Amino acid sequence: MEHFFYGLVFIAAITSSISLVEAVSSAIMDRAIEKNKPVNRTKISLAVGVFIALEGALVAVDSLGESNLPHPLGLGSLLDFFDLFSEGIFMPYSGTTYSCNLLDGLSQAGSMQKSKIRERTMRRSLK
Repeated sequence: MEHFFYGLVFIAAITSSISLVEAVSSAIMDRAIEKNKPVNRTKISLAVGVFIALEGALVAVDSLGESNLPHPLGLGSLLDFFDLFSEGIFMPYSGTTYSCNLLDGLSQAGSMQKSKIRERTMRRSLK
């Protein structure tokens, strides 16, 4: 039964990793398409995957602060350092940006006719 549990944990880790790579890769590809640059999905996905693997390897080698690796900003471990940026800076920034975009969209939608809203929504979803 123990092997079954760890097998499920392994499957969950793989699917989460794929989700991380896919989200970042699609954001990079969308930005490249907006700038009319050529897009190579394989190269972008591999680069993102390697970056995530290196970041994970650094955290694993650090062993939650038990190794002799330097700890940026005097934090206890590299995991704390990455957590500071992801939870303390990037999440509030993206949440604020999303909220501002949502409020802007709602304010524009309040002054538009329903047919115009449908037209803009369909135009954006087809890009």
